[in-house]
Amino acid sequence: MAKLQRFLKLNDRFDSQVFTFVLPAKVATYDNPDAYTKDVVYGYHKWTVSFIRTNVHLGCFLKLQTAGNGMKCQIDFSFTLLNREHFTRNETFIEKSCIFTPESNQHGRKTFICLNDLLDREFAQVTGNYLIELEIRKINCNFECSIRLPKKQHHNRLQTYDTKLESSYFTYGLFDWSLSLSQNEATMQQDEFLTTYAIIGESDGFQSEELDQLVDIKGNGDLYVVNGSLQQLAKRRSSLKVKVRMVSVVSISEVTLNVSTKGKTRAHLYDKDKQAWLMEADTSGNTISFRLYYTDITHVPRKNSRYVCWNLLVLTRYIPDHKVKTNYGPFSRYYIQQDLDEGHHITTSIPIDDPRPLITPLMTRTSYRSNR
Repeated sequence: MAKLQRFLKLNDRFDSQVFTFVLPAKVATYDNPDAYTKDVVYGYHKWTVSFIRTNVHLGCFLKLQTAGNGMKCQIDFSFTLLNREHFTRNETFIEKSCIFTPESNQHGRKTFICLNDLLDREFAQVTGNYLIELEIRKINCNFECSIRLPKKQHHNRLQTYDTKLESSYFTYGLFDWSLSLSQNEATMQQDEFLTTYAIIGESDGFQSEELDQLVDIKGNGDLYVVNGSLQQLAKRRSSLKVKVRMVSVVSISEVTLNVSTKGKTRAHLYDKDKQAWLMEADTSGNTISFRLYYTDITHVPRKNSRYVCWNLLVLTRYIPDHKVKTNYGPFSRYYIQQDLDEGHHITTSIPIDDPRPLITPLMTRTSYRSNR
């Protein structure tokens, strides 16, 4: 097993993220089996890394674990074997615009480095283990399918569709999704807060702008109306081509805290993994601040850590569209199993005497677990 030692977000426009793994020293011996990592999350998908050893070389491969029918993910990624003496002696290979599909869900290089070089060129750290960095960036995820139109309705332009036409399910953001189309509406059945682009029909068919939708856990959200009938978009073909570019999805928990009086008020909430949290508002200072407690911290498995990233928006009661961002967000922390969480302090620039008496912190969160 190759363990995850460090995770780093570069906060650039390509959403570059670096995962550093500890590869056991015995991987260089001939009688040692291949090494694998636990799943990591990037671009709202699960990935795993495998280190394959032959008699001569060590190979590195990246595999998309959540590849489903119709889903295509394009990314840039690189593997870097860190040299103990100097970074200029690191060994690296880069793959650009690499496409992962259900039929081709693993990419890498069998001959990353020669085993003799692994032993002779000072790659082993003081502990004898090896450090390998995986950098992933520039992800682009698309779901594409062809929805077959019923024959009778297809040949009769004047007849409308009595039932919705649905695509197969696909995975994104660790949730299952599907597309539903009907004669006068086009909608997606969704969970959480989703950002997408949609293309319906051929290259000259309908293409939407970027779509943001807030939907509940049952998939209820606003309908999106397409300008054109299904027959027109299909151009007399027996099936309709639909393509959706998935951009982002985050879970949202909304809590109401009364800050009209001095002191502290609290509210409980749960994340998508049904883990409990506590949000506390503090009005004892000149500005409003919050503290977030992970009350289910005792449920983090032993020898594991949980990485959590979140943001927090403050909504006013009487002007729902008015949002006040907290300072320094987004926030992130690693959590390990312990008896009590000391909390994460979040400050704002909202004065205590602000005329808006009731605020609602709106917290968005994405998270995953990794081995320590």
